[in-house]
Amino acid sequence: REDFSGSGMVSVEWIKTDPRRRAWAVDLDPEVFEWARARHFPKLSDDIKQRLSLEEMDVLKIPQRDLPAADVVCANNFSWQCFKLESLMQQYFQIVFDGLNAGGIFVLDIFGGQDTLAESHELISDHEITLSDGETAEFSYVYEQVKVDPGTREMDIAVSFDFSDGSSLQHAFAYQWRVWSYRDVRALLLSAGFRSVQIFKDFSDDDGHYRHGRTPVALEEWEALVRDEKYHSAYVVAFK
Repeated sequence: REDFSGSGMVSVEWIKTDPRRRAWAVDLDPEVFEWARARHFPKLSDDIKQRLSLEEMDVLKIPQRDLPAADVVCANNFSWQCFKLESLMQQYFQIVFDGLNAGGIFVLDIFGGQDTLAESHELISDHEITLSDGETAEFSYVYEQVKVDPGTREMDIAVSFDFSDGSSLQHAFAYQWRVWSYRDVRALLLSAGFRSVQIFKDFSDDDGHYRHGRTPVALEEWEALVRDEKYHSAYVVAFK
């Protein structure tokens, strides 16, 4: 099950890896599913489409829809951090735990660091695309921390796109999150019933490529590693 799924492409890739696999993509926004049906579905085989379910709902209402238990639940792209209150986060983690089969896992990503607690405006990357008429165009991906409260660790984030013709799409995506620490997330996951929680730190290799860690890091080691970092990200895996 892919929570906060957007267009559900993680679910699609999961299904492709094994003909026995099914996936449920869960998102509150009907527009992302409309986009997926218009852009993604025509490219998918009938078999893939039959094993993929798009579920338009609030993840906190999953128990009301009686979805099948999953072997894996994932919450990607930090969207789970929309729950700013500990009570809501605890409720969500409990729903995930209850919705997993015995031995199932919950995977989510997490970020933090000194730079996440200050306002910023940053050009992340430049890209070249081919348009429908065959012409090429360029655009820049711009990330902005519009408003940050270091005391509550709450933040407003926006993503914009600047195009080579001089036009721009300002705040195409906007998010309101709380930057949760791994220590707090780990405690809430264990409180929900998970038997163990591990964290895998992202890193840059010698060539500057971004990589996902494959060796779990203990809590104390993690806190020592990231204490002085400007930015860090990682995957958290909780085991039922």
